[in-house]
Amino acid sequence: MYRAKNIQRIFFLLLSSLILSGCLATNPLEDAAKGFTTALTSTSASDPLRNTPIVMKVPNDSGIQSRKIAGFSTVITRDIGFDSRTQTVHSNAMYHRLLTESLTPNSFVVHARTDNGVAGSGVKYSVNYAIDELTSGYQVRFTPESRSTYQTGLIGRFPIPPFDESDLRKHLTSLQIVYKFEVDSSYNSESVISNFTRLARAKAYARGWADPVTGKIFGRTFVSELRGNEMTYVVEVFPYRNGSKAVITAIIPGVETSAHTVDFSILIREVRAALERIARA
Repeated sequence: MYRAKNIQRIFFLLLSSLILSGCLATNPLEDAAKGFTTALTSTSASDPLRNTPIVMKVPNDSGIQSRKIAGFSTVITRDIGFDSRTQTVHSNAMYHRLLTESLTPNSFVVHARTDNGVAGSGVKYSVNYAIDELTSGYQVRFTPESRSTYQTGLIGRFPIPPFDESDLRKHLTSLQIVYKFEVDSSYNSESVISNFTRLARAKAYARGWADPVTGKIFGRTFVSELRGNEMTYVVEVFPYRNGSKAVITAIIPGVETSAHTVDFSILIREVRAALERIARA
């Protein structure tokens, strides 16, 4: 009760000061509320960063799919993005969010936030990027530029999320492409699916899982490991000649193939080799 009275007293003091100073425009209560909210928010100055750029190379390959379905995928640039469905976690009435905001043709903000649906705290990183055209495809250079933090609320503020520059670089290097390819097998359709069930990890969805490119709903996906990261993919198998044909759509996560560099041509070769072995096992 004592705290509530103190908060009310602060609010009306702010309202009175705004009225006396002549700062009110058309809606005194609304303007005073905005001033009150600002008073309960602490924001740090933007601190510049000095980091080596992360280079992401994408080859000219017809198997790379453009992301088209809003709501399932967030596109950073061209073919590079991430599955938006993996970005929010809810536990004990608390949200832990990793957001991509203020996207422009050459910059965006990575925003890590903890909140209860109203008040919260966060850290924001401003990232610039530039695209270089190559004879074999293109590359994107991501350069973290600055960092700032904020906390809202008068008492019991959430701590700043522990999302440091190392976490930021890990997030940037894990940006994904979607890749689709076919594998011919001498086995029938049932045997090929059994191979994936046996040699990969199947994941069932009660309400289905939507392909991030086409929006097609699948009852299950498969998960395999790619250089220590989980890779999700769907498999459709059809009778073909004396065997079958597997059509695989994989969400390939980025991972460094050399220092500060993600080369998707290398990762694509590794993915194809691993999944072709399963289909033909």
